[in-house]
Amino acid sequence: MLALVHRATRQPHRLPLLKHLSNQTRSPGLFGLPNLINPDDFPTLAYSAIENANSMRQYLSSPTYTISSKTLYELDHISNTVCSVIDAAELARCVHSSPEFRSKAEEAFQILAEFIATLNSDFTLYNKLQLVDEDESLKQSFTEEETRMLFLLKAEFEREGIHLPEEERNKVLQLNGELSQIETTFSSNIVTGKKQYRLSPGTNIRAMFGTELLNRVDSQNSSSSSGVIVTTDSFFTNTILRHEPLESVRRDCFLSANTSIESNLPVLNALQKCRYEIAHRLNHSGGWAEKQLQQSMAKNATTVASFLKSINQRIERKRSEEFELLGKFKGGGRLEPWDLQFFMNQAKIEGKVGTGRGGDYSSYFSLDNCLQGMKLLTSELFGIEMVEEVIEEDEAWCSTSGNDNTTCVKKFRLRSDSGVDMGVIFLDLLPRENKFGHAAHFTVRCGCKEFDSEAIQTPIVALVMNFPLGGGGLRQSEVKTLFHEFGHALHSLLSRTSFQHLSGTRGSTDFVEMPSHLLEHFAEDFDFVSRFAVNGAGEVVKKDILDSIKEEGKFFEGIDTTTQILYSEMDQQLFGANGNELDSSVVLGELHKNYAMPFATGTHWQTQFGHLVTYGGSYYSYLWSQIMAEEIYNQKFAGNCMSREHGDELWQSVLKFGGSKDPFKMVSSLLGREVKFFE
Repeated sequence: MLALVHRATRQPHRLPLLKHLSNQTRSPGLFGLPNLINPDDFPTLAYSAIENANSMRQYLSSPTYTISSKTLYELDHISNTVCSVIDAAELARCVHSSPEFRSKAEEAFQILAEFIATLNSDFTLYNKLQLVDEDESLKQSFTEEETRMLFLLKAEFEREGIHLPEEERNKVLQLNGELSQIETTFSSNIVTGKKQYRLSPGTNIRAMFGTELLNRVDSQNSSSSSGVIVTTDSFFTNTILRHEPLESVRRDCFLSANTSIESNLPVLNALQKCRYEIAHRLNHSGGWAEKQLQQSMAKNATTVASFLKSINQRIERKRSEEFELLGKFKGGGRLEPWDLQFFMNQAKIEGKVGTGRGGDYSSYFSLDNCLQGMKLLTSELFGIEMVEEVIEEDEAWCSTSGNDNTTCVKKFRLRSDSGVDMGVIFLDLLPRENKFGHAAHFTVRCGCKEFDSEAIQTPIVALVMNFPLGGGGLRQSEVKTLFHEFGHALHSLLSRTSFQHLSGTRGSTDFVEMPSHLLEHFAEDFDFVSRFAVNGAGEVVKKDILDSIKEEGKFFEGIDTTTQILYSEMDQQLFGANGNELDSSVVLGELHKNYAMPFATGTHWQTQFGHLVTYGGSYYSYLWSQIMAEEIYNQKFAGNCMSREHGDELWQSVLKFGGSKDPFKMVSSLLGREVKFFE
């Protein structure tokens, strides 16, 4: 009943819990929710949400209850009551600087995850949906969104085993509880699994990162004779692998980073087995992936396999040419996994690929400039103003004052040109200890109609990233990541549905990635970026710099795309028909061999791949959505990227509906023609 996978994208007379409390005259609390002031508020709110939800369940179970179209809204109200707390807990446990807040958020998350499992196995609620579905006269009065809500909600109940005999249903319920705990452990280990290690004193790491930053990592770094201590954080790892000339240092860095979360090996194995057992008890012989694909655009694993194969055939030759060039740069010997980033970077620096004029790209793309670009995009495409607001003390989850700007959070409110409040977006963009280490969009509250009212529940979202410290400009990949996640945020903020269950990114995974990939194209469009990308001297970025960067990125597209295919196939195998029998490290190694990609035996990168939790069985969606987004960009925005007309079409044909319409219909409406991607 409650789809929590969209969290890295939930008494007819009662108002939703958080909305009710927000009407009280209290100062804003965490994430702008006034009922979240202290850590202990999280479990309190969790139990209050359960109490409110159970009250509605009791009402629906009454012998005098009569089904109507309102039944769907009452079921969605239960979902919204619970999601209003668990979504906030999900964000807090990933980003809050206070261990007490993280602990209590985790407690609330687990309380509600277990409760959600009972909702998903509540036969009385399912029976109400069945009665609605059997009433043909009632269904004739349904809107398109109500019809879709009925179909999807009923299907989700059945995906959780509601139709099984009671004993088997209870077993699935138990397994879902175990699964939630396994997923939480895997994700928590990624956040807390960063480790320190020492690099040899002969390296130029000190010059690379600077004394101040290294001393923050460990006070021993003040000594120049004992080597350098860094962490397995992605910022240090990627910088070292990209710029360190000594292979031995790169090797130590790579091996340390890719073996740091060994504790997740048994957790991942347990995840595979648990998902396999749930899938087979639900009669999915194709495993968890088959279960996840039922309501997707792809529909089945055969389509996914064919899609990945077709993509690989397109880039095989390109990949071989790229490896040949990297081999020449190394000057002999086998290419190792710790060589790739370094020699790819060297090829770009020395002009062997592209025009070689993109070297000063970052100087034009400061974080502040990119934020101006985000404001510009919302204004020009949608007529929406993005206004920064002061964050109250209790709203923030880390320091927002003083000299330590590495822990700042920014808050923006979006308003339409007619003055309508479109919602709030928080930006948490810089790294810190015990923070979620990747880039992600979090929904705190959905944009939809309030229960039993025409009023709108305004959305609250957060973008969480870990851009380099020190105030330097962003690399192209980082700029694209920022706009990618901003695409998810806009999908959530501009969505206006009747049901929170269908709001924003609460849709099929292989569709909800499309708006985010679409915005990546804007990050490379000169007509757009030239309006905000300036260097310290006030000079606008030159077109040949941007063209060079784009050309360089396309050159290594073969290796990059192969990496995504490899990850997608790994995901399909680990959660496929025999996923319970597979050793994830063996699968990863064999896939590298199949695609002639360098691999270091004994490493286990998959233990830090958080998408195995949030996108398990559907990671292919990134590549799938890239192709869809490219077609939309080419037809609607290439050469006219700031078109308000086309921006409104995107909003009114796609973003507005969230997951409340069939994806093929939305894209067909936007493009003005029937489309059948990948069929």
